[in-house]
Amino acid sequence: MTASISKIILFCLLFFLIGYEEWAVAVPVPGGKSSKSRARTPPAPGRMDAGPSMATRPQYRLHNSLFTNPIPDTQYQMYVDEVTPALRRLGYFNIAAGRYQFETRELPRFAGAVRAQMASDPRKKKFIPLFADRRGLSGPKKVYAMPLAGRDYARGGLGDYQGVRGEQKVALLGTFPSRDPAIGPPWIELFGVASVSGAPKLHTDIPKRSSRDLQTHNLAEFLDLENVAHNVPEPVRQVAFHIATA
Repeated sequence: MTASISKIILFCLLFFLIGYEEWAVAVPVPGGKSSKSRARTPPAPGRMDAGPSMATRPQYRLHNSLFTNPIPDTQYQMYVDEVTPALRRLGYFNIAAGRYQFETRELPRFAGAVRAQMASDPRKKKFIPLFADRRGLSGPKKVYAMPLAGRDYARGGLGDYQGVRGEQKVALLGTFPSRDPAIGPPWIELFGVASVSGAPKLHTDIPKRSSRDLQTHNLAEFLDLENVAHNVPEPVRQVAFHIATA
């Protein structure tokens, strides 16, 4: 008899608890959502919803070699002339830039060393934006100056290229959209070299700039054709551009 009464009491207790749980789940909360919907399981640590923009963002890479095709003299001089204003945007004022005189056919001797410097420490800032083509001209999409550093350039006969005697040389580089889907990322062209006076520590100052600096670029930002630095001018439309071919 006692066992039967205990079973009846236990059954009533379970019935009451089940009914209470269903009522609590159905209780609405402010905003029209139930307490059950509000208590969602949090995502696993380290996982994020990439979203369409991140999911479709291309992965850029640096090609194994640089192009060194000759360009028109007016185009070359335009790039050299923009080095001084670009450096002034970075806070260098007592400077002057000019063309470094050497034969264009000597460019391939420097190309390997320039490419190696570009690939080293890819997260460091090392590229100074000169021009950005937002109108779809036939020339490069973006043009940069990169202060030369390292020991490999001495073999190419560049002389004082990293601050010795106050002279700092910079490589003039351009990025071109790839017309070949198999190539994928943009290809790079080495246009020439400019000589800068008044900024002997340029090759060490630029890599020290913050990763959040919008006026200089690292390798990934350099390769990204859509990443354009603020206040970078458009190239002159009247200049006859050299069109790179892969």
